[in-house]
Amino acid sequence: EKYIHIGDGTSFGDGVYLTAWEKFVCIIDGKNIEQELSPCIMIGRNCCFGAHNHITCTNSVIIGDNVRTGKWITITDNSHARTDNETLHIEPIKRPVHSKGPVKIGNNVWTQIEHLMYFISMIEWSNDKPLQLESVYTNEIKRIDEEDGVQQLAKKIKDYAIIYKKYIMEFDEKQPLFANVKLKNKIYYYRTLLVINKCDLKMMYPYLLKLLYDYYDNESEECDIENESFVSEMQKVTKFVLRNSVCDMKYSNGITRTVINIINDINGISSVMLDAKNERETKKSKYDMSKNELEANLKNLHTNLATLLLFLIELDNYDSAKDINMTYTYELEHIMPIKWEKYWGKEYNSLDDKTEDDKIKKETFARRRDEHIKYIGNMLLIRKSLNSSIKNREIETKINGDEKRSKNKHKGYRDCCAMYLVNDFVVNYYDKNQTWNEEEIESRTTKLASMIRKMCEWE
Repeated sequence: EKYIHIGDGTSFGDGVYLTAWEKFVCIIDGKNIEQELSPCIMIGRNCCFGAHNHITCTNSVIIGDNVRTGKWITITDNSHARTDNETLHIEPIKRPVHSKGPVKIGNNVWTQIEHLMYFISMIEWSNDKPLQLESVYTNEIKRIDEEDGVQQLAKKIKDYAIIYKKYIMEFDEKQPLFANVKLKNKIYYYRTLLVINKCDLKMMYPYLLKLLYDYYDNESEECDIENESFVSEMQKVTKFVLRNSVCDMKYSNGITRTVINIINDINGISSVMLDAKNERETKKSKYDMSKNELEANLKNLHTNLATLLLFLIELDNYDSAKDINMTYTYELEHIMPIKWEKYWGKEYNSLDDKTEDDKIKKETFARRRDEHIKYIGNMLLIRKSLNSSIKNREIETKINGDEKRSKNKHKGYRDCCAMYLVNDFVVNYYDKNQTWNEEEIESRTTKLASMIRKMCEWE
């Protein structure tokens, strides 16, 4: 215990082992030798280690504060893994322990090793049902007869880990997607990953990881995400995930088994699309929905999904001539505000409430307005600074800004018409009708539904 230091608030799951090796008996030059070691395990505050973790040290393992791990994680600074001919002829447990150096994990780290290993098992060994991670690797290694086979498996896992870290874990949703127009095909990959993350369908990661591995170059450790075939697959994945969220699809076998079937089918996700097409032709498709059903779903969307859909429409209609970088940092704006009574309540306040019928009419008006405010047709994406300046103001101020300010005019929608949907709203709705009401919201919802349906359509 004198070699192990644990900070306050740190907890451990069942079956966790911490081992600091002060001495180790091994065979060197044919003789039993006792290695003298100087281990040090230092764990910070408020860490949480999952069940069956093993932290083993002969040199130095330093773990920061607020670190979390999943189950069955090993953290080690040592091995019996020298590969010279003499050492390989010694029984592994009797080989000298060897450390390449200290291991250090920083603050606020949440390891994804368990997720990665599970995803790899789905890609490599799942057939018709999910595997038990606890046993799958043990069983597969037992089936490998030669040491080269184990090394090849280790190399493949390493490649998957490089890809997972670089292309999935380090994805920055706030990066400018059009910062370099020459790399336009990369946008399709970033778009797909953004859709997966925002729709919270991370069970698609294994299929994404498989596709990335297929286009991985060992020498450069890069994936060719601009390859036309890869781009085509990304477009299909995007449609699949969007349909899952917008259409609220339910899978009889569960999403995990559906993804496993996609991984194992030679046609990949196209197999699901083909099934959908065939079922649609017989009017039995669980992957399809009518125009009216789609529009109904767009009348009460979660704000996160509404933001994503509007952002995708902006990407689809991006105009490079306007020289703006599209980043996922816009805020969702309700044109008719949620708190509408102060600036949008003129018609409501003019209604009588003397009789019971009058009260019912007034309540119906308010309820209908509250419902329409949640329609996607009543939403835009704008910068946070603009959103905070115009707040719940009347439509004229939202469009043209507040010119009554003595020092700085607060900008309105018209000042940010580089955005496709903002410009479309100003020109095709407000400038034509000089108003914004429930009927206008319904009309714009139908228009946006048509755009979203096109984004989700199978070929």
